[in-house]
Amino acid sequence: MKNPIHLHRSKTGSGAESSSLLRWVSTPLRCHVVCGIIASGLIALASTIWIYPEILAADQPYRPQQIAEAIELISSRNRLQNQFNQADQRRRLTQQRIEQIAAWLPQDRSWENVRSSLQNEAAACDVQLIALDRGRPHQGERIAVLEAECEIRGSYPDVCRFLQRIVAADLPIWCDEIRLVRADRDHHAAATHDGNPAPVRCLATVSMRIPSAGKDTTAAKLLKRRSDHET
Repeated sequence: MKNPIHLHRSKTGSGAESSSLLRWVSTPLRCHVVCGIIASGLIALASTIWIYPEILAADQPYRPQQIAEAIELISSRNRLQNQFNQADQRRRLTQQRIEQIAAWLPQDRSWENVRSSLQNEAAACDVQLIALDRGRPHQGERIAVLEAECEIRGSYPDVCRFLQRIVAADLPIWCDEIRLVRADRDHHAAATHDGNPAPVRCLATVSMRIPSAGKDTTAAKLLKRRSDHET
């Protein structure tokens, strides 16, 4: 019997609260106050929409400065496109130069590699590599070089062919100075081969520079940029 009594009391309390709200609104003065507040809000909203109708527009308006900037940007399209094309062309040329540098300039070049390359070229040109001395390395702003000097013996055409091959190789060796003398100038014997004089043998001393990218040079930075771009 306790539960029904509890429900009855709850319903009685809710009815009392509802009746008190109705009594508050039902009085004429309070009802006029509420209606006035609602009417004032509607009037304020209507006035705002009438004064600023753009707030209901789907697209927000732009300021005159923004419109002028947009017109200027559109009118300068061709100029910007030309600037972009020129920058892209410079980028392509730079990339081509980087590829050309990377094709013949190694990051580093060991002395054993240089000596083996010179020995192979001498054997291919039928000249004798008499001496090969390593000089001092030099770190330049653009590239690094290793100085060297070699002494070769052979006929004049073979010596010229040797010099041409080392300069035009995939990993070139630059010739700074060449001293060329006749190897057998005291020998005047009429040595012949099939009735023709034997070719004059020469002794050539060649000062060389072996290029490489080195470290912290312009070439090294370009090769690093190429490596970063590929990765």
